Amino acid sequence: MADNLTDSFDRVLHPNHEVQHRMTHRILLPGVLIFLAAAHVSACSSQPPGPKKVYEEFHAALLRAGRGDPTALSMAMTHLSQSTLDSLSQKAETISSSLPKGSPPVDPRQMLSVSALTHDASPTDLEVQMVSQSELNIRVTIGEKEYVVPMVREGKGWKIDLINVPRHDAGATTQSSP
Repeated sequence: MADNLTDSFDRVLHPNHEVQHRMTHRILLPGVLIFLAAAHVSACSSQPPGPKKVYEEFHAALLRAGRGDPTALSMAMTHLSQSTLDSLSQKAETISSSLPKGSPPVDPRQMLSVSALTHDASPTDLEVQMVSQSELNIRVTIGEKEYVVPMVREGKGWKIDLINVPRHDAGATTQSSP
């Protein structure tokens, strides 16, 4: 009986309590669902790009660099493996140390050659060839030439590994990376 009195007393003091409680659920539930949907979309879009996308972005950045885009080489560098970045830095330091005193140091980005790419050379075909869970090769076709571009998994994403570029035989059509 005391509970009934308390409930009755509560209803008299707070006549809209039940309505407000139902309204809160009506407002909160859609809000929570929208939040969960947004979190799912955000999680899906934050997945790292696949190997083909990584190569396409790298290639496009090199083409932009060849056209004079000052930020393009920095973008291309984000797609390189750590071992490649370390090697480029080491080569830049070696060249810098051989320059006359007072010369500006060589930037590792300058070690990337874009001269071999023609201004409109876009891949006509990209084929992924898995080597292992953490290594793959992308066979890139540009015009009539084929290139093999090795990639390694670093963290959750794929990176281009220019250190382990396969060398081609004199008679073969496959060449090292563009």
